[in-house]
Amino acid sequence: MDTTAAARTVQGDTAVTRALSKYVVEASYLDFPQETIELTKALLLKTVTGMLVGSKEPVGRRLTRYVAASRGSPDVGLVGGGLRTSVDLAALAHGVFAHGSEYEDDQFPGMVGTYWVYPAIFPLAEHLISDGKEIITAAASCWEVA
Repeated sequence: MDTTAAARTVQGDTAVTRALSKYVVEASYLDFPQETIELTKALLLKTVTGMLVGSKEPVGRRLTRYVAASRGSPDVGLVGGGLRTSVDLAALAHGVFAHGSEYEDDQFPGMVGTYWVYPAIFPLAEHLISDGKEIITAAASCWEVA
């Protein structure tokens, strides 16, 4: 690929990224049909279950010790950890916990799981003091663009 074609590809990728970002930022709870909201709630609950179960697995216990030793700023709670840490460490740990539970939630027909992003929504939502509708909107819009 020549440099001009490569530059066009990057510009095209940037345009797609901007359009998807705009969609996610501008999404509203009212944009989603009730069945999407109910499915999103169920997937969020399943994610919390996976995070809690995974926090008690060997990988979860090791990561909890790592997070505790890292002494991150006490901004948000760590699921199953009994401690507070930074948003980024909690997001990392929650993702590992969810995957560690092996309760992966791939959905048919697209086989798009939610464990890749939903665990990170919780610490960010706690930090931003988001309400339930904001959490559902974030989760549904992120899953939509997946």
